[in-house]
Amino acid sequence: LAEALWHQAIALDPQEAQAHFNLGRLFFRRQRYDEAESRYRHAIALDPRNAGAHTNLGIVLSRRHQYDEAERCYRTALAIDGDNSAAHCNLGVLLARRGHDAAAESCYRHAIASDPRNYEAQSNLGALLARHGVLDEAEQRLCQAIALEPRHSAAHCNLALVLATRGKSDEAERSYRLAIELAPDRAEAYTNLGLLLERLNRDEEAERMQRQALCLNPTSAEIYSNLGNVLAKRGCDTEAEQCYREAIALSPLSPSGLTNLGSLLAARGKDSEAETCFRQAIAAAPEHPLSRLNLGYLLLGQGRLAEGWALHEARYAPNLANRPAIPPSLPFAQWQGEPLQGKSVVIWPEQGYGDEIQFCRFAPLLKEQGAATVTLVCKPALAPLMETLDGIDRVIAADPAFTEVGAHDYWTFPMSLPLRCNADLSNIPTRIPYLHALPDRIARWSARIPHGNKRVGLVWRGNARNPNDAHRSLPSLATLTPLWSLQQVHFVSLQTGPAASEARDQARQAYSELGSEIADFADTAAIVQQLDLLVCVDTAIAHLAGALGKPCWVLLPAHKTDWRWLRNREDSPWYPATMRLFRQRGAESWDSVIESVASALKTWLA
Repeated sequence: LAEALWHQAIALDPQEAQAHFNLGRLFFRRQRYDEAESRYRHAIALDPRNAGAHTNLGIVLSRRHQYDEAERCYRTALAIDGDNSAAHCNLGVLLARRGHDAAAESCYRHAIASDPRNYEAQSNLGALLARHGVLDEAEQRLCQAIALEPRHSAAHCNLALVLATRGKSDEAERSYRLAIELAPDRAEAYTNLGLLLERLNRDEEAERMQRQALCLNPTSAEIYSNLGNVLAKRGCDTEAEQCYREAIALSPLSPSGLTNLGSLLAARGKDSEAETCFRQAIAAAPEHPLSRLNLGYLLLGQGRLAEGWALHEARYAPNLANRPAIPPSLPFAQWQGEPLQGKSVVIWPEQGYGDEIQFCRFAPLLKEQGAATVTLVCKPALAPLMETLDGIDRVIAADPAFTEVGAHDYWTFPMSLPLRCNADLSNIPTRIPYLHALPDRIARWSARIPHGNKRVGLVWRGNARNPNDAHRSLPSLATLTPLWSLQQVHFVSLQTGPAASEARDQARQAYSELGSEIADFADTAAIVQQLDLLVCVDTAIAHLAGALGKPCWVLLPAHKTDWRWLRNREDSPWYPATMRLFRQRGAESWDSVIESVASALKTWLA
């Protein structure tokens, strides 16, 4: 009826621009976009100063990816009516799509100033701010959008992204599911919910979400990549590879598909093909941080350290999702290798305990370069141990929010020191031991450590938050059962965390459980110092034993072996003479690795 009435109005007065405009709006709502475009052009021809017609024509053109003409339409509308909130908002969407985020933000703010009830502008501004880490205002804007229009699915979806970033997984999941309920055809909500579920290790559900997203948007390279990622995580490598290659075919200049395929190939040991993918991704987007970082990991794992260290700096790039290192807000510069004579330097903590233990060895080199003061900031559990490191003037135990270190000339991450010190396989600092157990801690633990038989420490699980923990950790203490038959050995559990309870249930007579009583790494060091050998998975205690100069056998997974253990070696240039590596081969289980350890222990005891 409405369409007939507008046709009748136009028949009565074909020169009435507003009638053509209103009929165009009707056609647009009914998704008859060709007819909508025609009516908007009629309206503009009859009334060139009809700002609404220019704006709506721009919206139609944007849907057809005719972005240049769409932008001209929006700017014409704003030249006619500078307070046109819809034109500001839609121009912002177009600019954001083109990567002009600062200009887009200005447009959204103009849209809101012109009409504070423009919930789409509020939602779009919130999404843009969230991408740049301005989470407080992002959440505020998105909540305002939802208050203005509770059924606005995009706002719920964008709010879920903010909540997920803040670690509020339950709230984020509820927001995603509400967004889907309000708009069951919103592929973005399904794929983002899938990403959240994958982070929560609910991989089967995550895969279902990605497949549903792909059904709704089968030409999305991003969704193909997301599905490939969860399939790769689930061990479905062949199908994952197909997804990545489809993503590349759909978007050949996008680095994401290439770097994801490269990561899959690297995990399968196809280094040459992986390197080609990473370099193609970097050629397409030279500053794409994940491509640079993944190529860095590959090269470091091959021992090509010079290029690898430089690429490894991408780990703290501001546009890297889930970046493992976040630069501190300090009022002095990051050290880039400038002369240090008479200067003061802060070494700022990053990533895990093992990373800090492994790379603190470079701190004395700063003194050798003439640094007057070297301050080491570290996690509280490391502080007493780090006091034993040479070349450090002050150790500060700090939580992640700590920034009060006083005036210095420079700061640096510990894992940036190899780059600045030009480290390669031939000159890794190996003045071992470079950390030391504290005498009072040794005395405290001495009575708890049995004497007589050989004392072998055990750690079979790492931090569950590690992305590769399902592969690098043993399923349980029971996996080590082949070791229990060995005589002349007293096993000592240093396992911490929830898995420590497994050790308390161990019935072997020559066995002690100490892990649940460990307070910090100085305690761990005191125990390790009094052992004859440590057998562990790839976790921080391996680096501690190496730094103390104690014999350590490390069990390494075949899947995504960490770069620092290099390729196919049974020793480590980081800890020469004391470290021995036992590697899974291909798809073999841990059982064969443990049998190798048991055989090696027999030889060691002989």
